[in-house]
Amino acid sequence: MRTQKTKFLLVVAMLVIAGAVTLAIAEQNKGAKDIELYGGKRGKVPFAHHSHQEKLGNCDVCHTPICL
Repeated sequence: MRTQKTKFLLVVAMLVIAGAVTLAIAEQNKGAKDIELYGGKRGKVPFAHHSHQEKLGNCDVCHTPICL
């Protein structure tokens, strides 16, 4: 009985740690804070990348791969 509880708690702890690591990696991989986009005749146009990430909350809105 005690061994089962220990195994269960170990599995739960491993899942919590794995989730925390995944979130930390995702947080670090945000790309550049500010970027420049091609604005046609205007030339390079500044774009506040991190601000848009925070407002949208879902990178797939802009960065969805096109499936053919």
